[in-house]
Amino acid sequence: MSPIIFLFFLAQLGAQENVAHQAPLGEQIESFARPLVERHDFSGAFAIRGPEGPVSVAVGFADLAHDVRNSVDTRFGIGSVSKQFTAALALRLIEDGQLTLQDVAQDILPGLSGPAVTVHQLLAHRSGLARDPLAFESQGKQFDRSELLDIISSLPREFAPGERTSYSNSGYIVLALIAESVSGMRFCDLLHEEVLEPLGLQDTGCLSTSSVIPKLAQGYDPGLGPYRLRASPFLEWSNLTGPGGLYSTVEDLAQWGQVMLDRTFLSPSSWEAFMTDHGNGRGYGIAQYTRHGHRAIGHDGVINGYTAFLEIYPENRSVVAYAGNIRAGAFELMENAVIGLTLGAPVNPPEAPSDLDTPVSFEEGAPVTGRYELFPGFHLTITWEADRLFLSGTGGYPTVLTTKADGDYFYRAMYATVRFEIDGENQELIWIDRGGQEYRAQRTSIH
Repeated sequence: MSPIIFLFFLAQLGAQENVAHQAPLGEQIESFARPLVERHDFSGAFAIRGPEGPVSVAVGFADLAHDVRNSVDTRFGIGSVSKQFTAALALRLIEDGQLTLQDVAQDILPGLSGPAVTVHQLLAHRSGLARDPLAFESQGKQFDRSELLDIISSLPREFAPGERTSYSNSGYIVLALIAESVSGMRFCDLLHEEVLEPLGLQDTGCLSTSSVIPKLAQGYDPGLGPYRLRASPFLEWSNLTGPGGLYSTVEDLAQWGQVMLDRTFLSPSSWEAFMTDHGNGRGYGIAQYTRHGHRAIGHDGVINGYTAFLEIYPENRSVVAYAGNIRAGAFELMENAVIGLTLGAPVNPPEAPSDLDTPVSFEEGAPVTGRYELFPGFHLTITWEADRLFLSGTGGYPTVLTTKADGDYFYRAMYATVRFEIDGENQELIWIDRGGQEYRAQRTSIH
């Protein structure tokens, strides 16, 4: 045997040895998730479609109280991943001649006041309508069409329609109402008829507070007690059918991701409009960005008790879908890790934080309570009750802060560190994200 052939033979043995020591993708995902599942910060399922074949994994519990584990058939709320289905429905109506991208919303919905905004601007987040129309106090109330339009119309416009791009849940509520008006059908029935049924997405539909949905996981938020969780606050899902009111399974999401990857179902011109960057990477219900050096098209979803994401990688012909039932920042750690594993990028297992669920005395908690302005128009509110500190953002609901050994606090909903600095009359809250970036918020009032 020549030296060259012998060296080639050794190299092949080394390659085979590396492959043999590489755990299957499903096992790697389960291993990465385990410490986060054990501390009740992560629970859900993944479905991956790529050159190496399908992989599906489920971890955690669909219902902790009754010891029901998640499976790949468990249904979860998918939050803003719903927007791409709303966008697909709008494009189907356009293909059917019931709507155009240039149609003005006010011509279809006379109850919407303010500067004229087009269907395209609504789809592309260029409407200027407020990001979130409903404050936490209103999220449990059911509003009819006219009430929703009154609320959205009463909020200040962020900019003139078409001037720039800014994410808007209000815009997708308006899109759902437009779809109902031009079709004469309820949004959920129309979505089922035009999109879900033709695609065979039998485990996707509208969340409801008036009926029981089989196989739907209980949604959880960070809380207290042995599981450090609580059932998520009540939400009237009918107010959010357009921007965030759907449920699905990871298998259905992966199937829809494959449709986006293959660009079937919709016409070429519809897909072109859907996928085009209309500003800040925004398409219709999706965004474009780079992850692990690869071009990604997708969106995530975070809503009461649930988290989700769906991403496609055209160059790699890969789809990664996730949905879960704990609204905690750990899902973003797993998102980055699982996509890295799928794409063959070097990634480290997510690191579980070491926060503690310890009481906070009145002497510690009372001095830091109050309202802090993080950005213009966006505030963080700190309250003290039941020997714990709670944090809520503008329009959101209070979530408990846990303590860290160094005296800081930990916000599990976003895996961020919160620190307080007092200098005489000056009181600041310092928000430190997972990457270590600091943001300072000045206290503007005391609670």
